[in-house]
Amino acid sequence: MMLHASPVRAVQKRSLLSRRRAQFVGALIAGALLPYLLRTIFWPGTGDEDTSLNALAGNAAAVVLALWVRMSVEKPIRGCGRAPSTCRSPRGATWA
Repeated sequence: MMLHASPVRAVQKRSLLSRRRAQFVGALIAGALLPYLLRTIFWPGTGDEDTSLNALAGNAAAVVLALWVRMSVEKPIRGCGRAPSTCRSPRGATWA
């Protein structure tokens, strides 16, 4: 009796924009760094003030918190990677 394994599916390459690291860096640039740079360009002398630095830190913290919450909600199902109704795992799928 020969055992036949199912063929390995080709690994799909995801685009750079669909990767979480790229989304994180883009969100930090657009949400924290860009407003800080625009503030320092259009209002000279405000780049080193405490209010501008506090706004930069607050915006960066908000972006990190929002993406952390989003990633914790969007975790895939362990052992399946698909929706629970379509997962037919012999051991049963559990939410991550």
